[in-house]
Amino acid sequence: MARCTWLVLLGIAALLGCDGVIGSGGPGGDDPFSGPGGDVGAIGAQVMHRLNRTEYRNTVRDLLGTQLDPAASFPADDVSLGFDNIAQVLTLSPLQFELYEQAAEDLTLEALTTGIRDTIVFCDPNVASCRDDIFRELASRAWRRPTTDAEIARLQQLVDVALNEGEDVERGLELAIRGILLSPHFIYRPELDDDPLSTEPHLLNDYELASRLSYFLWSSMPDDALFDAAANGRLRDDAGLRAEVDRMLNDPKAQSLVDNFAGQWLRIRSLDDHVPDYATFPQWDESLRSSMSQETKLFFGDFLRGDVPMTELLLTDFTYLNDRLAAHYGLPFDLGPELQRVSLEPTDPRFGLLTLGSLLTVTSTPTRTSPVKRGVWILEQLLCSEPPPPPPGVEGLPQDGTSSGTLRDQLEQHRADPTCASCHNLMDPLGLGLEHYDAIGAYRTQDQGFPVDASGELVGGQTFADGREMAALIQEDARFDLCVVEKLFLYALGRPAGSSEHPFLEGIAQSFAQSGAELPELIKLIATSEPFRTRRGTLEESQ
Repeated sequence: MARCTWLVLLGIAALLGCDGVIGSGGPGGDDPFSGPGGDVGAIGAQVMHRLNRTEYRNTVRDLLGTQLDPAASFPADDVSLGFDNIAQVLTLSPLQFELYEQAAEDLTLEALTTGIRDTIVFCDPNVASCRDDIFRELASRAWRRPTTDAEIARLQQLVDVALNEGEDVERGLELAIRGILLSPHFIYRPELDDDPLSTEPHLLNDYELASRLSYFLWSSMPDDALFDAAANGRLRDDAGLRAEVDRMLNDPKAQSLVDNFAGQWLRIRSLDDHVPDYATFPQWDESLRSSMSQETKLFFGDFLRGDVPMTELLLTDFTYLNDRLAAHYGLPFDLGPELQRVSLEPTDPRFGLLTLGSLLTVTSTPTRTSPVKRGVWILEQLLCSEPPPPPPGVEGLPQDGTSSGTLRDQLEQHRADPTCASCHNLMDPLGLGLEHYDAIGAYRTQDQGFPVDASGELVGGQTFADGREMAALIQEDARFDLCVVEKLFLYALGRPAGSSEHPFLEGIAQSFAQSGAELPELIKLIATSEPFRTRRGTLEESQ
């Protein structure tokens, strides 16, 4: 049996590797695109995308209905540009493949020995034609496109290996299912070219497009309805794609956009690893952390449903609170333990994204606020403007929260140094605009006995008296709308936009603003754009 297992593991890549054109032909028609954008020849290169931990977890759940979570043992995925689904850094190490082997073995054992079996083995596996049907059904879903007769024959060869080694058909089924789960067609999201040596852009076929869409919106494989839409050509025009986006956003699996897109863009995930200093903030506990995390997820969920336009992201008149969080914020709401949507007054110190406790906490140090961290976050995540790194040899501010003056006074010293001024003039006013909120997001009027001054002046000359006025200036900045588009585009495609793709982004941003700036519309504009429906390979992939 051991010899049989190793023979199979050594031969799976050869038997089930990527070796040709996959799926049906391209979407067809002369030009299916009618959305905003530029020349299709400007499409950026796409690297073959390995499933990250979240995508693997969700995919095996939706494929098999498993109760297991093998991805829990996988190493953390590398993060690039703020997200863990960037194809360029999703490499496959020998250790990772060993973990895939163990996961495939565990998942296969569960699939064949529990109630899951009836959904996979739906006929007599001792009959070769039945095995064809079993393999075709499972592999087509696992590989997210129709399988070929040659591929099914290769899976049958794995059964033959078991029989030739004196094993039974059941063992052959096990090896074939493990082979399906270890195939590059499962571990990766292949988008193969008719001409592998060409770097010219080409339209994705229906199944590749369905896969892009499902991993964008659900971080998982297509469901039966999306497979059916691909099979019947309903994704080939804007109307069909838009209809699928509407359907998929109404599915509970769209929570993945909150957990994975907003979770990383708005740094909700980072809250789990952030540990404020207990001596400085004894009121910090798991209940407060959990409440802050849920507040941000529920807050973003209202934008994802289109209940609130993105033009109000930074200046809203609502949030989600429970008793614990309301007390922490100093707001007079009589609430229970469950978070509820509450209306805010113009005089309340909470007014939108920048005053959410989770964001204020993760952009602080354990002992004090960090105007620099907060300013950098605003620059990078809301304005898509990355400040240069600090010059070597510059001392940082004290981390213990003690000083003879406010942080504003200390930062003035940095700006007095010409080598520091160019960066700090960009970052500091933005971060100082949030100084009314301490390192765990509570409102304050004094910092260690010194009055808090949250006024400032941006590089462009605009002045503000406090964080609310600063948020209004950011929201009116043309870079804000474009940056929201850039972040969602980056997440949707798992790669940054190339310089030649900026006309697409600008066109999407313009259409988004003109449409009312609701997030579901932005998702549709990206899904129907040329970059999303088109692929250009790289020379590295074809070598």
